[in-house]
This record gives sequence, structure tokens and C-alpha cells, in this order.
Amino acid sequence: MMEADKGSEARQELTESVIAREVAKRLEEVGDYKLIFCRRRLTSKKFIDYWNSQYGGIPPPIQPDIDILVIRDNFWIAIELKFIPAASGRYPTYLGLEQAIGLLRFGFDRVCLWHCYSAQVNEEEIARRLRETRNLIQKIQLPVLFTGLLARGTPEELQLVRVEADDYPQPHLKIVDKLPRLRLVSRRNPFWPDEDYLRDKDVRVLREYIGHVLEIGTV
Repeated sequence: MMEADKGSEARQELTESVIAREVAKRLEEVGDYKLIFCRRRLTSKKFIDYWNSQYGGIPPPIQPDIDILVIRDNFWIAIELKFIPAASGRYPTYLGLEQAIGLLRFGFDRVCLWHCYSAQVNEEEIARRLRETRNLIQKIQLPVLFTGLLARGTPEELQLVRVEADDYPQPHLKIVDKLPRLRLVSRRNPFWPDEDYLRDKDVRVLREYIGHVLEIGTV
């Protein structure tokens, strides 16, 4: 069941919204996932009212919005998706990392950051940016799974493939496969440990609220 809440924009040019919906559609077709929600905005007066009715006091921040949320066997996986078009120089190398870290506070079991590049961007530039982002995440041991994608074609005939940086004999892209099934990092979200008694109250409430809004329970 895929839902979209951010409008049905015309599919005339390749945009982040178009790619997010296509990614959600293809993940849904894999069939391993129970529910897939796409482009959900959580910030609203509804959350403040919910918090006041349940707990009172000042509510915690509820940002960022969720690009893609996948539910599999009571396991919640959030994907922060960023699209980098031809003018890649205007976009930070670590684009979306702040939002991915913010998603950890929602109590998702896993958080992913996916960078999708237009095929018009220079291949060496994509390889360099993918390598630098992956190295940063690994060096500081962030519990975020980073994936690189390459988008080809038009919104009506969109091709998405997973790519990785390869430095031999010179920096270039290596096509790994078509849009993959979700791979899960071994490091669990530190805001949502296995032990129930270690879970922070604010994080628990944020997860409960998301379950309430999306009508998926509070698992």
C-alpha cells in the first residue's frame, strides 16, 4: 500500500518527488514489505494536539518529513532520498545527512540515506562524492546505510540502478544492480535499542505518533 501526501505533480521533469514515488513503487513490487508510505509530512498542529492530550508540556521537534517509510515484520525502515541533477556543484557532498540523523530520533529500526544522481552529472564527480559520503558515515560509525543511485531517462521511462565508486584504474562508477532490495546495516539505531527499558520517552512517543498518524499501530 503506497500513499503520497505531497501532491500529484505532473511527471514532466525528473524531480525528487518523482524519483521517491518510483523507488517506493519498485520496493512495493518486490513483495517482501508489508507497507510502504511515500512523502509523508508529520509537522502539523495535529501532533501538538496529540502530544498535549497524551502527555502535556512542550513537545519534541518532529522534523524532518519522511521521504519513504517501509514496514517489514514490525521493522520500520526510513529512507532519506536526495536527487542531484546536472548542476551537482550547487548541492553539498553530504546532502541529506542532517535529515537522516534527524530520522534516527523518530525511533526507526533502521535509517537509510540514498543519493540519486542524474546521468548527466560527470561520472568521476559522482564517484568522488559517493566515496566521500560513504567514508564519512563509516569513519564516525553513523547507524545510517548509504546507497548511491543513478537515474536515466524521463519520468515516464525512468531507469534506476544502484552504483558504487570504483577508483581503479581511475575514479569511475560501477553499476552493482537494479534498484536493490533493502540491505540493513548491522548497527541498530541507538535511539531505539532492543531493550525496551532503555528507550527514551520522547523517542517512544514520536514513534507512537507516527504509528497513530499512519494507522499502523505502535510496534
